[in-house]
Amino acid sequence: MTANRPCSGKEETMLRATASACFALCLGAALATGTASAQIVLPSDPKPTCTVSASAFAGWFQSGSVTRNGIVNPADSVGFPTDNTNCDFYKWSSQMFLWLTSPSYLGVGSVFDSPVFYNVSPADGQGQRRLIANTSDLPIPIFPVRARKPEEIGETGQAGGNGVLVSQAGSLVYYGIHVNDVYAEFLTGQKAGAISATEFPTTQADLDAVERFAGQDFSDGLALTLELKTSWVDAATVGDTSRYLTITAQVPAYARGSATLWTAAGTETRQLALVGMHVVGTVQGHPEMVWATFEHVNNAPDNTYFYTAADGTMRVVPYSGTGDWLFMPSGGSISGANVERATVDKAGNI
Repeated sequence: MTANRPCSGKEETMLRATASACFALCLGAALATGTASAQIVLPSDPKPTCTVSASAFAGWFQSGSVTRNGIVNPADSVGFPTDNTNCDFYKWSSQMFLWLTSPSYLGVGSVFDSPVFYNVSPADGQGQRRLIANTSDLPIPIFPVRARKPEEIGETGQAGGNGVLVSQAGSLVYYGIHVNDVYAEFLTGQKAGAISATEFPTTQADLDAVERFAGQDFSDGLALTLELKTSWVDAATVGDTSRYLTITAQVPAYARGSATLWTAAGTETRQLALVGMHVVGTVQGHPEMVWATFEHVNNAPDNTYFYTAADGTMRVVPYSGTGDWLFMPSGGSISGANVERATVDKAGNI
């Protein structure tokens, strides 16, 4: 997990969690239904600077006990501490991630692909987007593999070019954008002139105003506004799909006419495996939103990093490329780990 405190102007503080070994292992394995991959072995002796007690962790679950595939409560964004620490951000993002990927109590998939969330379409020719409701009888729509305008970051692409990410097994990486019901109703009410606020909700009073406009009490209103970005690969290429969260999705299709040109050819339905999630949301005192990023443990090895051991000394964990990775060959070097192999043009062809 990489967690970031809120950004203000051009300043942002990037953090890397150095929680207790148990807490870090739980986070590292959160996308998998089994135990953490032996490819990534976390230090056994970190200084416990950010921990979650067993009772507190159990309280994250609706049943009050830690349960495999159990329903998880969202983090209380309304009650987020105003005198916060880095650890408060880690705990918030970790609970949110577990909630988002836990089974929906509405009986439809995981929370993030249940009716509590909407899928956001890319902007059309007039710059307009659509909020697409999740329904149980239709595949979730996952949109272009890259932004059509590589100089812009507003779509599902990444900053710094129009390169297309392809896994070692040859799967394209697909992206989705999703917002929760509080976000959708706030945006709708604001555009309709019914909500005068110019910042995202951060308090109970703000939430009450959105609920009055929506004419309902949100089941997960304390989560406030959330935006997610998800990344996926073809589930047929990952091997053991039990270690991944999978969905049936409608994705862009390509006619692979040659080894050097794949032409956009409408859409198709595929089973996808989740490999990353960007969790963004408001909390008390931070209308600009805070965020954290989670990646599957099999994506790629850790770079060389340092941590503070229990005895207070700084220790190093060196880079090792050994393992079975989605996005680099086993034993691959750091210098060769991010080499562009494909790009997308303005027509959407690869």
